[in-house]
Amino acid sequence: MTQVPAREGRCPNCGAPIEFKLGASKATVCAHCQAVVARAGQDFQAVGKVADLIPTGSRIALGSRGAIGQLPFEIIGRLQYEWERGVWDEWYVAFGDGHWGWMAEAQGRFYVTTRMAPRPLPRSVDPGQSFFIQGLGRFTASDLKRPRIVGAQGELPDPVTLGETPLTADLESEKGGFATIDFGDGSEEPVLYAGRELSFEALHLADRPEQPPAGKPAPRGEKLACPNCGAPLTVRLPEQSVRVVCESCNHLLDTSQGAFRVIGALERGKKEPRIPLGSSGQLRGRQLLVVGWMLRSCTVDGVRYPWAEYLLWEEKRQSFAWLVETDGHWELGLVLSVAEVHAADDAEYQRRRFRHFSSVTGKVEQVLGEFYWAVQAGDQVQCDVYIRPPEGLSRELGDGEVNWTHLDHVDHTEVARAFDRPGLMQERPQGVGELQPWPHAATWKTMRRWMVGGWLALIALLVVFAARPGRVLVDQSLTPDELLADDWEPTQGTDRVHAFLSSEFDLPGRSALRVGLSSDAVNTWASAEGAVINDATGEAAPFGLESSFYTGVDEGERWTEDQRNAWTTLGAPGPGTGILRADIQWEQGHTPPNVRLQLRGESFSIWQFLGGLLLLSWPLIYPLRAAAFERERWENSNLGSSGKGD
Repeated sequence: MTQVPAREGRCPNCGAPIEFKLGASKATVCAHCQAVVARAGQDFQAVGKVADLIPTGSRIALGSRGAIGQLPFEIIGRLQYEWERGVWDEWYVAFGDGHWGWMAEAQGRFYVTTRMAPRPLPRSVDPGQSFFIQGLGRFTASDLKRPRIVGAQGELPDPVTLGETPLTADLESEKGGFATIDFGDGSEEPVLYAGRELSFEALHLADRPEQPPAGKPAPRGEKLACPNCGAPLTVRLPEQSVRVVCESCNHLLDTSQGAFRVIGALERGKKEPRIPLGSSGQLRGRQLLVVGWMLRSCTVDGVRYPWAEYLLWEEKRQSFAWLVETDGHWELGLVLSVAEVHAADDAEYQRRRFRHFSSVTGKVEQVLGEFYWAVQAGDQVQCDVYIRPPEGLSRELGDGEVNWTHLDHVDHTEVARAFDRPGLMQERPQGVGELQPWPHAATWKTMRRWMVGGWLALIALLVVFAARPGRVLVDQSLTPDELLADDWEPTQGTDRVHAFLSSEFDLPGRSALRVGLSSDAVNTWASAEGAVINDATGEAAPFGLESSFYTGVDEGERWTEDQRNAWTTLGAPGPGTGILRADIQWEQGHTPPNVRLQLRGESFSIWQFLGGLLLLSWPLIYPLRAAAFERERWENSNLGSSGKGD
């Protein structure tokens, strides 16, 4: 590695040798007496002392070497910060090209940043606020905090004083961009550090160098004792946990200072985890260990609504996940970058819209197990849920930070199998879950394909058979003379009738028949009433038709009503031979018109088509059931069915 020539000397406090590996470093911590030594021209000056570092279980150590791409680096310094939610380290990095930067680690995620040239920056930000930084793009603030410097090691770019509390804002951008604005004490212009999030593998770190013993050992192992009651403790993630709850005396213990420290007694709750702490299972391709459990609740219109959250640890990815249970409905949650989600009335993630489902104040009621932040009963945050079943987004806002989590609905049977909890298999979730998918969606998808296919086939049949003329069974034309040839004399007040009886013909089974009446009537009418009769059974299919034509002039405009051709469809009265019987009438006092009576055998009728269409359309009940399912889901929302406040 190419480096600026080292500057060596002796500690002005104890005389031990000290060394500056990077020309940009202005201070170092003496490894022997813990004095902070600053450069003063060509001399060194002791400006204070630092306390012992608190073990944090980091996979990085002073002297660690690695490479980002083709650029090698070495860890030459360390600052340790403490705030309300725990302790973390930031590592001072010397790059092979002579530049320097910082490397931070949080929940298995690594962030490498370098100091940027001055540019316009906001003088204050709020969690969740988005804005543009000149030359870098759009960033979203993930948290705003005022941590306290509690320790230091190795070289530093500037001298530090224990107890300093600079105000900082962490920012994230899409595709892994990361930045920190250091506002300091507000007396000077803010300083920007920008870089990106990297995986542990991308750092290409060599083996961790041996380190001297720390001042306060981190609690670990299976034979630890509770400082309050002496009962044995099991700490499953000693390098990650900040808070642990003793399962014997229910006291909350803090591990952020190394050894256990009693925070206070927790009220013994009646609720117990459905999945015991320490359970391990494979869920959605992830091997997960249950390390913590919280019971949380919100109150809406005076009604308490509880839910449980399980903190899960995935060793392979060195990251946490969440399993959320509400009334028997389960959701798997994975942490998102705040820059990946854009929220207004609704939220957008990966160019998909998620509807705002609920907005409540969540309160911690019970705590068991281990947590990576300083959690305790009574903590409250603003909780918002956005849904696109079976997916959802959860936003928590409080204590100066905003967190987004992507949620996936998980069936209770899947959870039961993953963590070997057969009792969960038999339970039935209550109501409709906020992310529960409609259970008949796959059936409706299949039925919809068959239904549409049936519709298309039915239309094709209609077109084919409509193009084929039906078989003519009766075709009889009657002149006025023929209509008047009967010897029948009408009684007073009745119209004259001509009785027509056809020759026998073969009936086409149970298929449709079409009967037609046409005439050359002008300003008069003719009608035919009768039936198609099965000779053998006497079964009849009745019909009634009227043919008419009227025309005239009304207020200088001519009008016409032409209904000279009338047709009707009826079902054949069974197979066999049949006859057509019809009584033909015309308007009394008028000469009868020429009429034509026809009977055709139809192999496919419009009524058969409509019947088939109705039969094929019964699956349309599924969308109605889906709509009812959604209505029941949104009855659990405190924002109304529109996803917005009432």
